[in-house]
Amino acid sequence: MTTWTTPGDTPETRAELVERVRDALIDCAARAHEDAGLRGLCCEGAWEATVSAMRHFDLRALLAPSAVGGPGR
Repeated sequence: MTTWTTPGDTPETRAELVERVRDALIDCAARAHEDAGLRGLCCEGAWEATVSAMRHFDLRALLAPSAVGGPGR
């Protein structure tokens, strides 16, 4: 596993980013799975749609300084 840091990085800010990524991916997966069900996909199709949504989810927005430790966190 690769460890990366940036100037000003602290374990707290890294932990906050990890939590934001986790929360964002869970939200993405839940929305994609619900949407797949509403479209009438079978379980396997819903899973494939969910994984695809997570693969295409743009995580770069979570790297914005205002995203880490911003409102709601």
